[in-house]
Amino acid sequence: MYKFTNKGEYIRTIGAVGQGPGEYSFVFNMDIDTDKQEMVLDDYGKLLYYDLEGNYLRTEKLSELFRIAVSESILWIITAACEIDKYIAYALNEQRDTVRAIPCPFWGMKIKGLTGLHMAKVYKPFYRYKDTLYMKGKEVNDTIYRITGKKHEPYVTFDMGKYKLPLEYEAWYDFEASQKHGSRYWGFPSVAEDDRYLFLLTQRYAAVDGRKYVHNEDNFRYIVYDKETREGFVTTGEEGTRFTDDILGGPPIWPYWVIGDYYMNVIEWYPLTEEIKKGNYHVSPAFQKQLDGWGYSTNPLVIMCRKKKANKDSL
Repeated sequence: MYKFTNKGEYIRTIGAVGQGPGEYSFVFNMDIDTDKQEMVLDDYGKLLYYDLEGNYLRTEKLSELFRIAVSESILWIITAACEIDKYIAYALNEQRDTVRAIPCPFWGMKIKGLTGLHMAKVYKPFYRYKDTLYMKGKEVNDTIYRITGKKHEPYVTFDMGKYKLPLEYEAWYDFEASQKHGSRYWGFPSVAEDDRYLFLLTQRYAAVDGRKYVHNEDNFRYIVYDKETREGFVTTGEEGTRFTDDILGGPPIWPYWVIGDYYMNVIEWYPLTEEIKKGNYHVSPAFQKQLDGWGYSTNPLVIMCRKKKANKDSL
C-alpha cells in the first residue's frame, strides 16, 4: 500500500508484505474511518489498522472477508464469494457485534442440494459521494443503498426489464444454464457518481463469445445517467464505448472513482504496453525507463483525468 499526493507524487510505503506486525499477505481493499482518522486494510480474514501517516496501530482477526467499508466507525462487510449465507451484508459496531444485516433474497431456497447459495460476484460494492458511503451489493442486486452508520436506505433502484437475469439462470442455481444463456442479461458491477451524473458500468453475466477469461469489449456497456434530466445514454466512440480525451488524446477511460475534480481508474502493465504499441500513449524517456523494468507482477498504474469544463447542457 502506497501513499501519494493528489498530483501523483510518492510520499511513503505503508506496511509491507509478510507475516509480522503491520504486514499483510494479500490486500483485498482498504477504507478510511474518518471519525477515528484511521486506515483499515482487509487482508483476507484480518484487518490491519494504521493512522493517516501510515504508522501501524493494531491487527484484528475476523472470519474470511470479501469487501469492507466504514461509516461513522461502523464496519460494513460484503460476504465472500460462493458462500452459503443468510445475509448479503453485515454492519458491525466497534465491539464487533452485528447491529444490522441485509437479508439474502435467495436464502432458504433448496436447489440441487444447496440452500441459499450466495454468489457474490462483486467488483466494487462500495463507493463514496460527498463523504457519504453507498453500497451496490452483488451485481444481480438492483438497488444502491445509502449507508449512514448502521443505517441503510434505498437510494437508487434500477428497472432492468428484459435484461434482468432470471432466477433459473443464476450461476448458483444452474451453472451450465448461466453460461449458456447469461450473455443475454446484464448487471451493474460498478457505480461512480458526481454532482450531476451516475456512471454505470454494466456487464453481461456470461461472455458473449464464451471466452470468459479473455477481454471482449462487447461484454460491457458504459452508461451515463443525468440526475437532473433523469435520462441516460450509452457512450460511443472510436473503440465503441467509454470516454476519450479530445484535447490531449490517449485511450478511452471510464470513471471507476470520482474524487474531487478527477475521474480515476487504473490500468495493468500488459494492456498499458499494448496501448503504447498502438500509439495511444506517448511516454517520456524517464517513464519508458521505468516501464522496461515492469512486468505482470507490477502494481496497476493509476490514471487521473481532470474533469473537462462543460456548459450546462453537455458532459
